[in-house]
Amino acid sequence: MVRAATQTSADEPALCVDDPVSQPFLDSIADPVVGLDRAWRYVYVNGAAERLKGRPATELLGRRIWDVFPEAVGTRFEEAYRKAMESGEPRDFEEFYAPIDAWYEVRAYPSAETLWIWFRDITASKLAAPRSEADRYRLLFENSPAALYRTAADGTVLDVNPALISLLGYPDGATFMRLNAADVYVDTEDRRRWRELLTRRETAVFEMRDRRYDGSVIWVRDTARSVRDEHGTVICYEGMLEDITAEKEEERSLLENEERFRLLARAADDVIWDWDLESGEVRWNRALETVFGFDPASIGPGIEQSYAWWLRHIHEDDRARVSAALHESVASGEVSWAAEYRFRRLDGTYARVYDRGFIGRGADAAPVRMIGIMVDLDRSRRPIPPDPPAHVLDRPPVPPTSDATLVTWIERGREPALGELYRRHAVTVFTVARGATSSAADAEEVVAEVFMKAWEAAGSYDPERGTVTTWLTTMARSRALERSRKARRRAHLLRAELNRRLPGEGGILPRPAIPRDPPDVAGRILVEESLADLPEAQRRVLELAYFGDLSHSEIAARLNQPLGTVKTRIRAGLSRMRRRLNGAA
Repeated sequence: MVRAATQTSADEPALCVDDPVSQPFLDSIADPVVGLDRAWRYVYVNGAAERLKGRPATELLGRRIWDVFPEAVGTRFEEAYRKAMESGEPRDFEEFYAPIDAWYEVRAYPSAETLWIWFRDITASKLAAPRSEADRYRLLFENSPAALYRTAADGTVLDVNPALISLLGYPDGATFMRLNAADVYVDTEDRRRWRELLTRRETAVFEMRDRRYDGSVIWVRDTARSVRDEHGTVICYEGMLEDITAEKEEERSLLENEERFRLLARAADDVIWDWDLESGEVRWNRALETVFGFDPASIGPGIEQSYAWWLRHIHEDDRARVSAALHESVASGEVSWAAEYRFRRLDGTYARVYDRGFIGRGADAAPVRMIGIMVDLDRSRRPIPPDPPAHVLDRPPVPPTSDATLVTWIERGREPALGELYRRHAVTVFTVARGATSSAADAEEVVAEVFMKAWEAAGSYDPERGTVTTWLTTMARSRALERSRKARRRAHLLRAELNRRLPGEGGILPRPAIPRDPPDVAGRILVEESLADLPEAQRRVLELAYFGDLSHSEIAARLNQPLGTVKTRIRAGLSRMRRRLNGAA
């Protein structure tokens, strides 16, 4: 039985088996055997492997294992296979395969081009024939990579798994079981708040500091739930601990840096600026207002806007020289830049300034940050360099702030970022909306709705699904079409009501007689009464169609009814209402 993949066309790469073991021998083995090439595609599947995986070889050969079995991603299977492929050394391990509730001994042997994998079912010996669901639960509890626990309401430790023992560094479970849960808390107040939270809720996520066996302290995230009896009394707590020490350290470092900058900026009499060249964020201290009169909040959110603002306020005779020097420093790999120039204040006068910035660079020497200080030199009367060359570099020395970065700032609640996003895309959104609406006023309302939605739901933007422009125009098109559809339905219902309540020549009320906002209250009341007299099934579909603004297919999906049934009930209901309205006219 040959189950190795071969070349199928001139456009497809050949998948070959390069192992010296003969294929007839592999076919005869009772245990499952598969072969994967270095692109993780199946190149061989024997009969036992077909039965194990529940698929014929023809469905597996040439396909990537991670595409066929995505549930294997992130498991020990993937880890061992990748290590074997990378190191060229065999890997043997035992692992539980949850989809079929079985244990397997796995052997992965890498050759020059193929990773050969043998599976042997060891469920019987591993599990010793579990007799109940409790046995299977215990097996999963013990072998889970997550740190799991169960404690009594008074803190007595009822159960812990090996992963939790490893997380807290205890020599064994018995040592830990002698503790009370409160003993691992660094702050006893955390324990009280944790219990109080679980008294009000069934589940909760809590971050706290725990003390390990060696006395060291780690931050953990505890995802816990309270188990209660039929009277609502807490029987025990169950939960999972996750080590978040690195995450907290990074957060602390960031807060410390932020606090240092705030303290420095608050204490300084000179203007301090900070450009994050990777994200595009620019910050100025309050001295920008006290020295030059400008509110830092009035400047755009990104380096592109800040650079343009700064450049506009440099004296035109100094502008080219200063911009050229900045570009040269950033591009040449220098760690600092300095310039003297005239800078325009808010009142229109010019200050003589000395501006110096320090350029922080990453491992590849790429600029990642600039922090600088701008000093007013009017009192020192230091000379200004001679006239500059004519060319002004009007673009910043780093890429402009991306649309995706603006959306990230919007998600963090930064209003200037929304203003910049509006400046860039409002015209495009209006053009799309105008093409699907009946008036410019409607299109303008769609633009407002789209950017309000962008402000409220910036977190829903997924860069993998398209650009920010695509995201905004998709929302615009959808809202414009919905607005037009609702307008058409309202007009249709209004004309139907008036024509049937006050029929004109030929049963059609002449258009000039239809007021913009008809005051026929009695007519509307009669329509409501005739609608109320309909059978429930007919009234329901008409309400969804004309007051819920749903299409026929949407109504069918909502009521879980055939589309033909929905259409029939709408026609029957309208006919019945028409007869009553005509009889009352």
